[in-house]
Amino acid sequence: MNLSNNNKDTFIKSVFIEEPFNAGWIIEKLMNDLKSELTRRGINVDIGTREDYKNQQIVLHSRSYYYKKIAKAEINSVFMTHIDSLSKEFEMKAVSNDADSIICMSEDQAALMSSLGFKNRVIGINLPHRGGFIKRPKLGIFSACYGDERKNEKWLIDYLKSLNEIQRNSLIISLIGHNWENFALELSKLNISFEIYRYSRTMPGEYEIQKEIISDLDYLLYMGFDGGSMSIYDGIFANINLIISNQCYHKGIKGALLFDDNAEFCSILDDIVLSTST
Repeated sequence: MNLSNNNKDTFIKSVFIEEPFNAGWIIEKLMNDLKSELTRRGINVDIGTREDYKNQQIVLHSRSYYYKKIAKAEINSVFMTHIDSLSKEFEMKAVSNDADSIICMSEDQAALMSSLGFKNRVIGINLPHRGGFIKRPKLGIFSACYGDERKNEKWLIDYLKSLNEIQRNSLIISLIGHNWENFALELSKLNISFEIYRYSRTMPGEYEIQKEIISDLDYLLYMGFDGGSMSIYDGIFANINLIISNQCYHKGIKGALLFDDNAEFCSILDDIVLSTST
C-alpha cells in the first residue's frame, strides 16, 4: 500500500490517529471505525493527542485544520471533511504542501482539490455506511424442485458459478418447498448462503406459514416456461419484486422483471449483484 508521495511501497505496521481534541462529533466515530478495521487487518492503531505519539509508522491527522506535522513519522496523512470557504481553501493548500497525502471523503472531492492545484497526493474514498453490515437481498423460489429441470433451476446454479467470491456473498437464496436438498448441495459447493423451508403438506397452516416467509423476500424468482406459477400471486400479495419468465399471465403483471431467455435472466441478476457487491 502506497500512502506517500513517492514511488516506494510501504508496508503498514502501525498507525497513530492524531486527535487534537474529542468533541464527540462524527469525526471521532469515523476514526474509531477506522481503528477497528485496521486492527482487524493486523495493524497496530492508537488514537490520541500528539503528545501520545510513540514512533508509529504513519500518522493520520483526523482534523485537517489543526494539522501540524509530526516529523518522526514516515508518513503524515490528513483527513479532510470539507472546504466551505476561500480561507479554508488557502489553509488546505498550505497543508497539502507539507503533508504526504490528503484523504477526502469522496473521489469527486479529491478530483476537485486536484483541479485547484493541491499538491502531493490527494486520495478520494467513498465512506461506507456505519450500520454494521449491508443487508443482503434474499432471492426466493416458492415451488417444488423437479428432477427433470422443467423449471430451469440450473440457470441459477450456472449463474452463481460465474460469480466471484465477493459477488457470491452478496445474495441469499431462499428455497421454499419440497425436494430442494440436492439443489442445496450444489449451492454448498459454491459456498452460497441459502436457507430451505420445507413443511409437511399435512401440517395445519403450512401454506400460511410459507406466505409469511415470502413476505420477507426481496425477490421472488420463477424461471420456468410451463404456463406460469400460482406462487406469483403470493409474491404480488406480499408486494415484493418479481423476476419471472415472460409468458402467459406473467405478461400482464405491472412492475415485474420479465425475461425471455437465460441471457436476460442473468442480466437482471447482474444488476442486483452489482448494486450489492460494489
